[in-house]
Amino acid sequence: MGWAWGRGVSEEYLGDIAGPADDGRASGVGPVMSAVAAVSVDVGRVRALVEQLTAEHAAAARQLGRLMPLAAKVEQLQMQLEQLAEETEQLSAHVEQMATQELPSRPVDWAHVPSDARQDWMVELAAWVRDVLFTGWPHAMEELPSCWPLHRDLVNDCAVLRTTYDAAYESADARAHHAVDFRRLLEDVLRSAAARTRGCPTQGSDRPHPVPRSARDDIDQVHAAQRLGLLAELRALVEQANHPSTPQSLRTEAAEHAKRLFRQHGITQEEYTAYEQMLRR
Repeated sequence: MGWAWGRGVSEEYLGDIAGPADDGRASGVGPVMSAVAAVSVDVGRVRALVEQLTAEHAAAARQLGRLMPLAAKVEQLQMQLEQLAEETEQLSAHVEQMATQELPSRPVDWAHVPSDARQDWMVELAAWVRDVLFTGWPHAMEELPSCWPLHRDLVNDCAVLRTTYDAAYESADARAHHAVDFRRLLEDVLRSAAARTRGCPTQGSDRPHPVPRSARDDIDQVHAAQRLGLLAELRALVEQANHPSTPQSLRTEAAEHAKRLFRQHGITQEEYTAYEQMLRR
């Protein structure tokens, strides 16, 4: 009776509680093992990701190491570009300034002055010599003879001297070296004037001063030189055509060429004979 009571109570009381058999332990460890397995998988994935990130970091570091010199070069080029931009801006400003300024006077010589304006041009030049050159450099009055207007080369020298003076003292861009150039040219002109006027009569002399001669025309001499060249070529052809050692084909060709020269340039037999006689003298 007591046993039955105890058995009945046990069965009713323990019916929902797992006993001490192995099945109870297995039912508790299984989920844990599953969780552990899942965590292991995740750890493996994390490890693989870490290894991948480590490799990418190393590759990035190597790439960065190669890019460092390039970055320095880019910075240097940027500085040079800024400097170039500044210089370009300065040059542009200088060009604009030059555009607003008057161009310096260009040298003018006797040949470039129109014939109907030469008288006024000479008067202006002589006034400049008097008012500027002789006033600022009095020794020039002693060394430049008063007959300089009768010497075309000295007239041109004084004209260049005036242009150089304007560049040195009248131009907005005048610099010290322009004045030095003027002083050097002045001394050269004075030395040249002394040499050119050595035989000229002095002021107040009864002997008249020679006037500038008309320009000699040497164009005829140019034509004469060209004619002599043709005659020399013709003589060489005649000698080649008549020389016994010349091959027949070359002799014929030389003779034909000589005939063409005679016809094309109107060379007469008398002219050619006179040329040969001149060579024999």
